[in-house]
Amino acid sequence: MEETSPLPVPISSAPAEPAPPGRRPLKIWSILFLFFLLVFLPVVNFPPFVNWLMYQLTGTRLPPDFEKDIGDNRMFTYVATMVFQWGLVAFMYLALRLEKLKMADIGLGGFTVRNFNIGAIFLVASIFATYLLTFGLDAIGLKVNQELDFILPKTPAERLTWIFLAFTAGFCEEAIYRGYVISRLQLVTGGWLWGAILSALSFGSLHAYQGFGNIALISIYGFLLSLLFVWRKSLVPGIFAHFLLDVFAPVLQPLGK
Repeated sequence: MEETSPLPVPISSAPAEPAPPGRRPLKIWSILFLFFLLVFLPVVNFPPFVNWLMYQLTGTRLPPDFEKDIGDNRMFTYVATMVFQWGLVAFMYLALRLEKLKMADIGLGGFTVRNFNIGAIFLVASIFATYLLTFGLDAIGLKVNQELDFILPKTPAERLTWIFLAFTAGFCEEAIYRGYVISRLQLVTGGWLWGAILSALSFGSLHAYQGFGNIALISIYGFLLSLLFVWRKSLVPGIFAHFLLDVFAPVLQPLGK
C-alpha cells in the first residue's frame, strides 16, 4: 500500500502578538513635535498665561465676554481649527517619514466592521461614564461647564461645516494624541502607560478655556480613548467614536444640562 505524506497541521491560526518595541532614543524632530504637543500647546491654551502674554505684548487683557466673541465668529473658529489641526497632522506625517515610518505604524489600520462596532459601543458607554463623572467632579468642587452653546452651530452653513469639523477633530486628535504620542513615548519608556497619561492630560488641557472641571473630564475621556487604542492596536474605533460624539454634540449637549 502506497504511503502518503502527512498534511501539515498549523499549531494555531491566531495571529501572533507583535513584540513590544525596544527602548531607543527619539529623533530630534520627534522630540520637538512632542514638546510642542505636550508642553507648548497646554501652556498657551491656559487662559491665565494667555491673559498675561497679551498684557505683556499689547497692554490689554482678554475681554470678560471672550466666549461671546467666539460665538460671534463661529465660522472663523471652525475653519481656523480645521486648518490648524490638519497642519499638525501634516507635520506629524513629515516627522514619521523622516523616521521612515508610515501612518500604519501608529495605528491607522484595522478598517473592519468589528472596529467600527466597538467604536459605537465605546461611544455609548463613554457617554454614560462621563455623565457619572460629571456628578463626581461636581461633588469634589470641580464644576463641569456645560454652557457651551456659544460654540455650537446655529445656521445651516455652520451645521454643514460642523460635520467636517467633527471629522477633523476625530481623525486629527486621535492620530496625534493617541497614535503618535503613545507610540513615540513607548520607545522611550518601554510601555504605553506614560504615553497614555501624558497624551490624555495634554488633550484635556486644550479645553482649558472651559474650566478645570472640563479639563479633568476630557482628560479622563482621553485616557479611556487611549485604553481603547492600546487594546485594539488601531485608531479606527477611537476616530469613529470621537467623530460621532462631536458630530452629535449639538443634540447631546442640551441633554447634559
